[in-house]
Order: sequence, then structure tokens, then C-alpha cells
Amino acid sequence: MNISFMICLLVLSTSEPSRCGAPAYMGETQASVWRKAQDYGMSVEDAELLVGDIWRSATVIHASGLHEHWREQKVDLVPFLVELLEEDGFPRGPRPSSREFSEIDVMRYLARFRDARGNAFLVKRVNKTLQEAVRTEQAVDFLCDLLVVLGTSQGENGLDILFKVQSEEFWKSNEAPEVEAKAIAGVLSKERRRESMIRRIRTSAIDALAISGTQRAVHAFGTGEGISTCFEDSLNEYFRMAVRYYVGVFKSPEHYGNPLPPEKIEQIEAIYQKYGKTYTPEVPDRDEQPSTTPHVRLSAP
Repeated sequence: MNISFMICLLVLSTSEPSRCGAPAYMGETQASVWRKAQDYGMSVEDAELLVGDIWRSATVIHASGLHEHWREQKVDLVPFLVELLEEDGFPRGPRPSSREFSEIDVMRYLARFRDARGNAFLVKRVNKTLQEAVRTEQAVDFLCDLLVVLGTSQGENGLDILFKVQSEEFWKSNEAPEVEAKAIAGVLSKERRRESMIRRIRTSAIDALAISGTQRAVHAFGTGEGISTCFEDSLNEYFRMAVRYYVGVFKSPEHYGNPLPPEKIEQIEAIYQKYGKTYTPEVPDRDEQPSTTPHVRLSAP
């Protein structure tokens, strides 16, 4: 038997990474990314780091520190990630397991670079999906995830799509996807279920605008301009979310006994004042224990 082949077999039986075989904890899609990253010129260690970054990006909203290494190494990952997605080798639905990647996982990581080339790919992907009929809850889930990816990317063209999809006018136009729903016997009629599916998609577009944390989103929620009237009752909550993301505060660290730095509070209060609103500080949740998990971004994601 060839000695090199025997070495490969030996390594495959361990969890240590090598050029022959991926670490044992990686499933097929993660191992594929790991191998292709090395073909792209990365070291074994960097290929493993990339797999970890993609995994972490998919599980932590606006995680900080994901891209610093690649910036320091002057590695341009955007063309590589776009190529991975164009090869269409990832499952479209939710992540099959913690050992695998879905298409959304990789797109979410791509979105975090906020690069014009990556954003162009994401806009094209969303527009293509909006041309497809929506017949299942799984299709709704996928489209909702795509819209959140657009919000993460912060691209202007992506924001245009989000404003459009949340609007009532879009769903009355020929531009909207065909939504076909089956009745749930004794629970929802066909038409009510269809309305529910559309409502989910529209709400995801609004959520995505808020988590984009862009000045455009802050202004929209602060004034109501461009926001559908059906979301009027939630404007203050979306404004709160958009402002916090804009200044780099994610989730609600105050609920876990972690007060915001004074400079963050000053930034938030200034934005509220600009839009004629009064900022009410978050209060600790008595049921939650103090957390050491950072929710304030100290560097750009």
C-alpha cells in the first residue's frame, strides 16, 4: 500500500487537522470549506479558523472580532465566499447539524464584511428568491433568513429591498412572489394562512431594517417615513432596537446587570433628543443573573 495513502488514513482517524483530512468534528460541508480554503492559499490553521468564524458568525448576532485576523493577514475572503455560494454546495434550509453549514450560514458571514462585491451577490440572491413561488413554511423561513442577511450587510440596495418588502403596496403588485398556502383543517383557512405567511415575511423585513443599525433605519423608525402603517404601533420598539445597534449595543446587557458605558448612554440620548423622544434606560431583570458575555461592541464587526 502507498505510504502517503496510509498516512492519510491514519490522520483521518484522529481529530487533528492536516492537509490530508479535515478534523473529525467537521461534517461534510464544513470539511469542504476547510479544503477549499487551503486551495485558496490558506494554511491548515487558517482554514480551520475560517470554519470556526463562519460557525460563530451564524450563532452570535453582530459578533465582534470575526474579521480582524483576515484584515491583518490581508486576505480578501469576499471572492472566495462568493465562489463557495455560487457552487451551490450547501443545503438551502436550516443548518442540518452543528457539524454542517447551510447556505444561510455562509451568506450571513459574507454579509458581515459589508463589501460592495458581497452585497451585490446577496442582493442578486434575494431578488432571485423573490421571483420564486412561496408554497411552504420552510420557504418562508428561508426568505425571512435572507432578509435578515440583507440587514446585516447594511448595503443601500439591500435596504431598498427591505423597505419594499415590508410595504403593503409591494404585496399588491405583480413584483411580489406568488404565495400559495394550504389550509390547516380546523385551524386556519387557506387565505388566513397565506396572510400569515406574508405577515411573517414583512415582519422579517422590518426586523432586518432594525438590526441593520444604519442611520437610514434609525431615521425611518424615528419619523415613520417609509414604514408601513401596520407597523406603527411598534415604531418605538424598532427605533429603540435600531438606535442601540447603531451605537454598537446588542441585545440588552442591562437586563443581566451589566450597565452601559456612559459614552454609549450619551450617544443614545442624543439620538432620541434629535427625534423628539425621551430615552428610558433599561432596567435589570430580576430573574437574570449578571453576565460576563459582552454585548457592547468595542470594535467593528
